Amino acid sequence: MKLMKQDQQFALDFPRDEIEARHTTHSGGKGEPFHDWYPYLEGFSSEFVKHMLTQYIPGARRIIEPFAGTGTAPIVLAGLGIDCGYCEVNPAMRLVISAKMAVGNLPRTERIAVRSRLLALSDSIAEKIAAAPSDELLLKDYQNNFGSSIFFDEGTFRSLLAIRTVNDQIGKQDPLLGMLLSVSVMSKIVICSLLKRAGDVRYKTEKELAKGIPDLVAEVGKHLIVIANDCLASPDLVGSIKLLTSNAKELGMCPDFLADGVITSPPYLNGTNYFRNTKLELWYGRFLGEKNALRSFRNLAITSGINDVAKTQGRVHVNETVRELVAKLEENAYDMRIPRMVAGYFEDMQVVLKSLSKNCRLNGVLCIDIGDSRYGGVHVPTHEILAAIGEDIGLQHVETIRLRTRTSKDQTKLSQSLIVLRKIKN
Repeated sequence: MKLMKQDQQFALDFPRDEIEARHTTHSGGKGEPFHDWYPYLEGFSSEFVKHMLTQYIPGARRIIEPFAGTGTAPIVLAGLGIDCGYCEVNPAMRLVISAKMAVGNLPRTERIAVRSRLLALSDSIAEKIAAAPSDELLLKDYQNNFGSSIFFDEGTFRSLLAIRTVNDQIGKQDPLLGMLLSVSVMSKIVICSLLKRAGDVRYKTEKELAKGIPDLVAEVGKHLIVIANDCLASPDLVGSIKLLTSNAKELGMCPDFLADGVITSPPYLNGTNYFRNTKLELWYGRFLGEKNALRSFRNLAITSGINDVAKTQGRVHVNETVRELVAKLEENAYDMRIPRMVAGYFEDMQVVLKSLSKNCRLNGVLCIDIGDSRYGGVHVPTHEILAAIGEDIGLQHVETIRLRTRTSKDQTKLSQSLIVLRKIKN
């Protein structure tokens, strides 16, 4: 591959090192500072971010992460002295990012003090919850959004309503400590419920329930200790972290960020309802104050799940490949929303890619981690179509690398791939 004359610094003609498959998933970062604060299964590890920098964007000073999740890329980049502009449409995840930023930006002496307060709270949390009244507003929000659905046993639900009261009291006196307590509860709320995160969130089976449900108060107390220890272990955030806009589809309306590149993993086109999967966290964080709030959040997100499909979506086909794919899905899909979901996904991602190109410098490199999918026996080569959309809007497709093999619900083989695009003209 020839060097781009505009900027030799971002050349892509050096030998490639392979990255371990585990680092392309959330599990690859287990034990790292900040990483275990919240179990974001769709995320990647810090090593993935560093690998993208070394292999594709060496010398970068500014990076965009349009689907930040719990902030792995922004936090890692800032720790390396690189500025990061990010987007994240889920307010519960933005809360996790804000908590990490707040700790990472503290001087060491102040982190020691925060650690002491966290350890003291861990010791006293059970006593505080036992003495606290239930939060009636949180109860009302539950009823408005979940109706008669039962997601917790009686004791856990009572503890959650009480800990929200404690959380608010602490937050008024010590906002950072209150934020870190919220993160601890959100981190444990699913595993201490009647639900289980296994891809999508579902009810636990009788066999799974027989193993016992972890005690919420004890789990939160232990998690406060994890965060406390990370206060000292985590790196200083030298670079800046800036929320450009919550919704990546609105990046095009932001002032140009002039990034040197992009490191991201967009939602996979796999039918996952990302907001439903975090409905308990959103509820506890008071982000579901209005009835049907989950629907309003899904309307903002990339169309990647069947329930994301609105009446007006899926009517536009961004290129002929998508048109042919949608026609084939219409013949084979078990749900007619699937073809519209696929068309809507690529329509949304075209908007995002155009916005990312606008916000990158000439010769900027876009590193996109994505998986393909399969519906009704029809293969949806998401990585190939996104690469083609990139070329359609004027980006250069540098390469696509298979990161690991995945398995679909019908047991056929799928892949997780890295698409590398490059901005070659303004």
